[in-house]
Amino acid sequence: MNKKIQISLILLLVTFLVILGWVTLFKDDEHSVVESIAISMENEYDIELGATVAETINDVMVYFDVDENQIAIAYYDFVDGEHYYLNADQAMYAASTTKVAIAALYADLIENRIMDWDSKLPYYDSYYESGEGAVTNAEKVDAYPVDELMLEMLVHSDNTATNVLAFYYIENFSGDFEKYRQAIAGLSGLEYLPDIVYTENYATARMLEQTLIHVANNDAYTFIIETMMEAQEGFRLKELVSVGMAAKYGSSEQWNHDMGIYYEDGVPIYAIVVMTEDVLEADEFMGILNFYLHKM
Repeated sequence: MNKKIQISLILLLVTFLVILGWVTLFKDDEHSVVESIAISMENEYDIELGATVAETINDVMVYFDVDENQIAIAYYDFVDGEHYYLNADQAMYAASTTKVAIAALYADLIENRIMDWDSKLPYYDSYYESGEGAVTNAEKVDAYPVDELMLEMLVHSDNTATNVLAFYYIENFSGDFEKYRQAIAGLSGLEYLPDIVYTENYATARMLEQTLIHVANNDAYTFIIETMMEAQEGFRLKELVSVGMAAKYGSSEQWNHDMGIYYEDGVPIYAIVVMTEDVLEADEFMGILNFYLHKM
């Protein structure tokens, strides 16, 4: 065989093998990709997979130099019914994590046939608040349907959409801010909570965890779960666990949080709430932590 032809055939074979390797690595198979990441993660972070939830959380905190006083965590295993708590009753500024509860309040109204998904809520200029989302940044209209407001609130954390929902609920159902906060806290089913939860946008990790469990166990909230599945791909809890993770982050000044429910084949496996204050690498911390939790 001609030497040039031999070289060409070898180059073609090498090219084919390289392409085959890349296709195999990046095919639409999240499990394969995560497995490849897992190997490098184990080498880089030296955290033992298969350890207990408490040990895994502690190891990740040690690696990221997170002090216990900077964090509150609540974890629930739907399979065995076990909880893990760290500072879970310490109130922190909740930021946008409250938006899941707001969505649940409206899902309850819809379930009870008091409202519909396409019921329109009025917009006023005083409701405007800067941030992401189409309601905040597009040309305003006089009223928005509930499903659009909830979608923008949960996927893009749209603050203006949130304000439309919140003020409408206060004016038409709760009557004042404190009763509105009581309704939000009430979704958790917890009887005793810090007073600040009812007067300001504060929450505890246990309160948020119990709210997630309530949402996961009720078909009336399917829209909320499906919408949270679409949100924040590649960010915080979903940095390495995007498939099957329904999540909602919250951020304000020194507070950075995330919470979510991990599903496999439509079945909830665990709920996780991570609230942080003054944690320098909060995004990475939450991403790595959830990666190891979902591998257990």
